[in-house]
Amino acid sequence: MNPVRSGLAALAILAASAHADKLKDHLSVFFEMEPSDSVVALEQKSATLLAITVADPATGKTRTLKEDVGAKPMEKLLTESNDMGIKTLHWSSPDEGAGQQAPAAGNPPKPGNMPVTEGKPAPGAGSEGTSLAGPAVSEKDAGDGAAQRAQPRSARSLSSERKNRMWYIATQTPLSTYVYGVAIPNAYDGVSTKARIATPMIVAPFAFGVNFWFAKNHTFEDANLKGTSYLSIASLYASHALAFAAIDWDSNPYRYASYLSMATYPLGIWGGYELGNKYLDLPGRIDTEEKFAWSFGLIGFFSPFLYFAHPNGHQETILRLAFGQSVALGTAGHFLADNYRSGENIPDGVNTGIVDHTALGVATGLGLAAIGDASDFRPWVGSALLGGTVGFMEGLYYYRNSFDSKERGLYNSLGAGAGTLMGGGIAFLSTDNRNSEYKNKVITAGLLVGGAWLGYCATNLLTDGMEDRSGIHGAAGHDWSDRLAVNLLPMPEPAFRDRDMYLRFRIPGISYTF
Repeated sequence: MNPVRSGLAALAILAASAHADKLKDHLSVFFEMEPSDSVVALEQKSATLLAITVADPATGKTRTLKEDVGAKPMEKLLTESNDMGIKTLHWSSPDEGAGQQAPAAGNPPKPGNMPVTEGKPAPGAGSEGTSLAGPAVSEKDAGDGAAQRAQPRSARSLSSERKNRMWYIATQTPLSTYVYGVAIPNAYDGVSTKARIATPMIVAPFAFGVNFWFAKNHTFEDANLKGTSYLSIASLYASHALAFAAIDWDSNPYRYASYLSMATYPLGIWGGYELGNKYLDLPGRIDTEEKFAWSFGLIGFFSPFLYFAHPNGHQETILRLAFGQSVALGTAGHFLADNYRSGENIPDGVNTGIVDHTALGVATGLGLAAIGDASDFRPWVGSALLGGTVGFMEGLYYYRNSFDSKERGLYNSLGAGAGTLMGGGIAFLSTDNRNSEYKNKVITAGLLVGGAWLGYCATNLLTDGMEDRSGIHGAAGHDWSDRLAVNLLPMPEPAFRDRDMYLRFRIPGISYTF
């Protein structure tokens, strides 16, 4: 073979491989893929919903992943896949008929009039031939869009580094001013009012300059911004909460919190930036860690209010427990989030198993409340809440690498129920009117909880090996439980409007994906 042709062929192969890796990097911002996966096809389900088909070269198995990526990233991803020759299915709105008139000569078709196309664009159309269904674009908007596309954008970010730096400076400057200009003057009673007002005014320009210098000399992907925002605020809360939990309130714990925050705050900035570097390709994992940390922290903060039958006489004790528990459970939630599995290849038995462990934790908490002879509803609710939280945490860790099938999860649930029923029957035979009320309560609770655990453990042992490793979910074959999501906190999430990204807060509650 001609060596020139051989060299050109090798260069072409290397270029195609580089383009494929680049497309996979872009897709990994939205989809969780394995390192060995190769992208087979892309299909646009709607204006913002994208489905991709990936294959494992080692096993030959394929699976379909779906995510809402937004209109602007959708255009970029479909254009890249078209340019590479990957099978690409475009979407057109339902009201578009097959009898549309062809555009007049010299007038390109509007994005909303594009038919369903597959494969590469027509010759001469270029990347703009992959315009998606949507409203007509004016010349000014088209020029602005071209200018934005001309700017380099990281494969790991939805926003540009410029916007991320601006958000970082805008949020960290007030926090830095509080730590070094507000907290210390207000921690002492002898500081004059003038000094308390003047100190933050003097510190604020220095805080802006330091944060600007840090942002200017570091790359700021989406993950870096998420990490620094999350851990800087968490470090401030932890420094204050620990001081109020550990130090007698007559000794002015705010003073110690102020000094402690001067050290923990910069550590939070550094740790948050390193956390962002860890999850550069998966910034959504930082959102998961943040949600887990704040959710568990809220549980830890409010649960002590349920520990005492008469809380009015224990207010300081309750608050000190609340601060301490919130930091402890929030930290546990942060690390527990690493065991949380997300995606479309999770066997159904995993979610059922986590629910089972949570229910067993609640039952154990109620059993402990019975043994403690709780006479008010507060200890009962508090023990159940604490037990359920511990059970949920343990369930996430226990099932972090599990492939339990839906059948095994169902059998384990039935086994726990059967054990509870058996324990109730034995308790019915064991209780006696001659026993004290406390003894009958302890016997009943112990047999019910013990039976539930015994039934679950025995069934879990008998069903060992019942796994589902297919990892394949049909495009429309999801169970209703896969579509159900519960969000306890109004956490910010990215959304797109007018071809730009902004943050919105989802209302807490239960959501269902249709």
